[in-house]
Amino acid sequence: MTKLGIFGGTFNPIHHGHLFIAKTVLEKTDIDQVIFVPSANPPHKPIQNIISFEHRWNMLNLAISGHPHFVSNDIEQKLGGISYTVKTLDALRNKYAGSEIYLIVGSDSLAALQTWKDPERLIGMTQFIVFPRSYTDAARTEKRFLDKSVFLEVPLVSISSSDIRTRAAHGEFIGGMVPEKVEKYITENRLYLLT
Repeated sequence: MTKLGIFGGTFNPIHHGHLFIAKTVLEKTDIDQVIFVPSANPPHKPIQNIISFEHRWNMLNLAISGHPHFVSNDIEQKLGGISYTVKTLDALRNKYAGSEIYLIVGSDSLAALQTWKDPERLIGMTQFIVFPRSYTDAARTEKRFLDKSVFLEVPLVSISSSDIRTRAAHGEFIGGMVPEKVEKYITENRLYLLT
């Protein structure tokens, strides 16, 4: 049975930290493919701070092109409305019927899972592959979520999309933080610049 890792996020923009996590999932688990799912209308983030889905989708596809085990899926854009993970997983389970689906999340998200829509139903739908965001997150996480989780032993990733946006807003160098194709796309489309 094919095992799929669903990696959701705003990817605003996607960066080397995201790719490092996805590659680590492939190396350290028996996941066959990582499916990147950009959020269309995330419930926990102010939408005014997020550039258009189209730009984020284009950058994501540039970043993962050429990797045989990475694919993108625009299911949240097609579903419309608020991008609740439980709704997304419902749709993906229908699309990939017969596959095992795992959700790739940061430890900070796992610690806050009780605030997500239908957390009990989410627990019944999937298992979690967790990458560290802070060493204190596990202590704040409910046991019911920990019991359904596999933790990746990887260093904390220090690259953040907000840092990239801040640097890009001031015309500062972002090379090394994002793939070269993504850096070029940001520059050519004048994304994140202060207006």
